[in-house]
Amino acid sequence: MRADGSRIPVELAITAVGSGPSALFTAHLRDLRPAREAQAQIEGQREALYQNEKLAALGSLLAGVAHELNNPLSIVIGQALMLREAAQSHASFDKHFEEFAERGAKIETAANRCARIVKVFLAMARQREAERGRVEIPDLVERVLELLSYGLRTAGIEVTKDVPADLPPLLADSDQLHQVLLNLVVNAKQALEAQPAPRRISIVARADQAAQTLDLHISDNGPGVPDAIRSRIFDPFFTTKPQGVGTGIGLAVSRGLIESHAGSLTLEPPQPGAGAVFAIRLPIDALSIENAAVDENAAAATQRTIKQRRALIVDDEVEIAGLLGEILRRLGFDCEIATSGDHAKQAIAARPADLILCDIRMPNGDGPAFYDWLSVEHPQMTNRIAFVTGDVLGPGADRFIARSGCPIIEKPFTPEDIRLVADLLCDDAAA
Repeated sequence: MRADGSRIPVELAITAVGSGPSALFTAHLRDLRPAREAQAQIEGQREALYQNEKLAALGSLLAGVAHELNNPLSIVIGQALMLREAAQSHASFDKHFEEFAERGAKIETAANRCARIVKVFLAMARQREAERGRVEIPDLVERVLELLSYGLRTAGIEVTKDVPADLPPLLADSDQLHQVLLNLVVNAKQALEAQPAPRRISIVARADQAAQTLDLHISDNGPGVPDAIRSRIFDPFFTTKPQGVGTGIGLAVSRGLIESHAGSLTLEPPQPGAGAVFAIRLPIDALSIENAAVDENAAAATQRTIKQRRALIVDDEVEIAGLLGEILRRLGFDCEIATSGDHAKQAIAARPADLILCDIRMPNGDGPAFYDWLSVEHPQMTNRIAFVTGDVLGPGADRFIARSGCPIIEKPFTPEDIRLVADLLCDDAAA
């Protein structure tokens, strides 16, 4: 036993030695602390491996769900954009079209948000690096609160924010930070639902110029996190919420996203009379932000309308093919649609194309088979083809993409995605 009263685990072995009328014994004492510490480390590593396997399985499940959502989301986004633009063109003649344009814009905004969430799921499953750009924290906070405004208002929750407008921007993935902040505010809302009024959530942001970091605190006046589980709340699949309310992955995923930005997400020590306080700390990289801004300006400066050219769209999904055709026609292309690789071969044999957008998985001649045929029969056209697909996680598709080196447009796509690829391929072909 130590001086402070704590016990030291030991192993005692007593052995009888000698012979005769006088019995002798030897005693061996072994300190068990190193063995127990090693055992605890092994158990911790085994648990971490188990949790990683569960997260990997969850990532595969999310990727499958995301893939099934890609086609309908592409159609909703594209058609909402077309609806908004068509209504705006008639708004000057009929005020009712102005309302239609606003409704189309709302549908487009919501669908784009769904598309970004799908892409986050896919990025998590692939374990790719975030796509980073300039992020303004005040704007990010406003978008999160706007998204949750109805639920917060009907729950009787007052939200106060202290987010200076002159905070330095971050070089980060805007959608991932949006996901983290959204999750933390939703958690605070759920913690307050069983609490009596007043119910409050506070969001405070500060820049530490000396440390070159930006700190964001999300707090509530709820019951807080009990001491017994404070060390476990970031563990995957650990939740105190009733079944069907929480999955236990939100905080684990949020911490992973923040750490991928070289930041930290922590639960602050409890304060008397206060609820839970979560702190996000992210680095400020002024030079990288300036470079990102230059790249964005350069990309914007290169935007232009493509002259009349011929595009071949190869996709067995009629709605997707029609949407791609409408987008390309607005960019000045004359479009032809083929519903299979075999049909596309006939179209190319009849008339070459300046741009080819092709699906990967199709009946009656898939994308890889069509590309291999093109390489033999029309090799000069292999630098004019891009593949539109939602199956980039499949091993076959992944190997083909790596082999061909062709540009990929992932569903759900936007008209801007199509324009950028069209610019790239037509410029390469012209060069």
